[in-house]
Amino acid sequence: MTRRQKLEDQRNSLEFQELQACTFAPAINKSTTKPSRGPVVVRGLGRFLELKQLAKRQVAERKYHSSHFKISVEFAMKSEEIWNAIKDELLALSVQDVYMILNVVCLLVFVYYLVCVVLGVAPKEKKPDPTLLKAYSFGHWWLWTLLGVANLSQRVFGITMFAIPVERLKELLRSTPKEADQFFGDPATTIELFDTVIDDLAKTSTLSAYGRYMVTKDLTASLLARKAFMEYVVEHPEVIDETVEAPIVITGVARTGQNLLYNLLALDPSLRAPRHYESEAMAYSPVAPPKAG
Repeated sequence: MTRRQKLEDQRNSLEFQELQACTFAPAINKSTTKPSRGPVVVRGLGRFLELKQLAKRQVAERKYHSSHFKISVEFAMKSEEIWNAIKDELLALSVQDVYMILNVVCLLVFVYYLVCVVLGVAPKEKKPDPTLLKAYSFGHWWLWTLLGVANLSQRVFGITMFAIPVERLKELLRSTPKEADQFFGDPATTIELFDTVIDDLAKTSTLSAYGRYMVTKDLTASLLARKAFMEYVVEHPEVIDETVEAPIVITGVARTGQNLLYNLLALDPSLRAPRHYESEAMAYSPVAPPKAG
């Protein structure tokens, strides 16, 4: 409905209200045998008929538009195949699928901004809003895109990407020095435990591409740290005789400020706090990292 039509309807409504308030009824019902031809009555009757026709036309238009919408809704509601297909697809989506879809959307937005910058039509920068979080970081967009392709290829084509390297992990598990047995004991139990975990994860069909990637990454980092730690003890057996008097152990649930407390205690010059490369399994190294400069 255009603005002109809205104004016309509004004017008609106001005139109809004025017509109800004026001497329309008394003029018609006045006691006389001659029909009244006064301007008020003639104009009132004409406007009344026009408003009645306008109301009928509006009702017909509403029925016409609502009927098309109703037919479309009824067709969609009665089509069980469409709803079942949509429901099956939505239920089949996992958290990783939704996450990958969001990453693809962010990637498309990034490509759009990149094309705008290359063409010299950079979009206007929005004013900073302190109530909003920082914009999405595209530091690893290529990884999430690759994982999305891997997940899609597994579900659609049955091709498994990022398969867990069972043989390489087992070889890394058994690559520890033999001399470490005298310090850490027989590794048979540890090897059996890791073999069971690796075989079970490799046979699990519910793992997504991202799950297999993270499992391989964590197992590789843990086994590399285990090997490096054993080799360091074999090369420096004197560390076994070191004594730690009154150790301070920080523990607690996640996100409760353990790192803040650790960093605060590490500032005490009388304490010896382990460095990150000495304690973190995924960052363990027997050699200190080179100093900057």
